[in-house]
Formats: sequence, C-alpha cells, structure tokens
Amino acid sequence: MNILQKWLIDNFDWQAIGLALLIIIVTIIVTKGLVSPVFSQIEKRIPQKFSIWRDILKAFERPAKIALLFAGLNWGLHVAHAPRIILHYANDINKSVLIFSVGYGVYSLMASLADLLRHFGAKVHIEVDSIVMPFLKRTLQFIVMALTVTMILSDWGINVNGVFAGLGLAGLAVSMAAQDPIKNLLGGIIIITEKPFQIGDNIESPSVAGIAEDITFRSTLIRTLDGALVIVPNATLSNEPITNWSR
Repeated sequence: MNILQKWLIDNFDWQAIGLALLIIIVTIIVTKGLVSPVFSQIEKRIPQKFSIWRDILKAFERPAKIALLFAGLNWGLHVAHAPRIILHYANDINKSVLIFSVGYGVYSLMASLADLLRHFGAKVHIEVDSIVMPFLKRTLQFIVMALTVTMILSDWGINVNGVFAGLGLAGLAVSMAAQDPIKNLLGGIIIITEKPFQIGDNIESPSVAGIAEDITFRSTLIRTLDGALVIVPNATLSNEPITNWSR
C-alpha cells in the first residue's frame, strides 16, 4: 500500500480538503490581485525624500508574491493533513523558496545600486564614480546569487564544501581554456581603477571612437557618432592609448 492509498484510507477528510482548497484559492487571489495594489499604495505614500524605499518595494514585490504563494500552498497541505513525508518536503521547499525570495529581492535591488549609493554618498559628502557602478552592481549580484544558492544547498544537507571543491577543479580546467575572458576581466578592473573615462564620456582609441555607455565583466560598450553600438573587449581597451575628449 503506497503513501497516497494509506492517506486516503486513514486521513482523508472532505471538510479539511475543502478548507485547504479555499486557502489555496484565496492565496492565489491575494497573490495575483492584491499584492501589487498594496505595494503601489504604500509606494505612493512614501515622501519624496525617502524615495530609496520605493526602490526596495519594487525590488521585493515579485519575491513577496512568490513567498506568499508557496506559503499558502504549504498551509493548504497542512490543513488537508497530507502524508507526513509530503509535509516534510513541503516545509523544506517552502523554506528554500523563502531564502530564494529574499535573495531574489536583494539581487533585484542591486539594479538600483547607483541610486542607493548616490543617496548615501550625498549624505556623507562622497562622490560616487559612475564608471564603477555597472561593474560593482554585477559583482554584487553575482555574490548575492552565489550566497543564495549556497544557503539553499546547505539547507538541503548538501555538502557545499564538496561542491565548491569540485567547482574549483572544474574552474581550473575552464580557466586554462578561457584565458581571454580572464584577461578581459582584469582589463575591466584596470579601466575602473585607473578611470581613463566615465560613463557618458566621448573617448577615442585606435580601435573605436564614441560615447562610453557601459562596462561589463567582459567588455565596454561604445556608442559611435553614427549611432552604432561597438562592443570592445576590456583587454583590448585597457592596453590602448585613450583620448578623452570630454575632459
């Protein structure tokens, strides 16, 4: 006799099943129709000088929906007196979803990193360098993503040290075959630390000329005077003389 058959014989209760379905339906309705309006109303009531909280609300709106939906489903399973093993896994899944939701919110908040740093920088009279922001944002997003995955794996009892050891060996093999991306990463760090230009500056090098729009781990995006977008590897740009016409 399998678990489902045993549950149907010993614990099946129409009243509990109906209540569980009602909880799940209400959870879906609240998630789909009420969370966004509530967040929107809160956002409208935030004074302009506290606009930083609007970014936080926007970043955590979708994660809140995800966490609420899974919490409702988990509650419904408990009300329906689902088999113990299903409840055990449902609790673990719900906990992982909660960790993921928080990580997802923080990850999304990194998209507003420039505004956040400018806000705090203005308070302590520190000027935030525009060219650092895209690179720093992506770095922090990667760190948040790695920490979130690590916490979820640890919560499921997976040996994270073993996983990282395996990734280290694999990373060594990949790094041998991926020297160009590593050079580009180092080139990006050189550009950020030496600051030969800012985002929005009109620059010229032997390989490209135009407006610097963005810098990533691998490349710098330059908008030429005729409107074309040129993607220049950081390793190339960091080794070339750069004329900054905006200075």
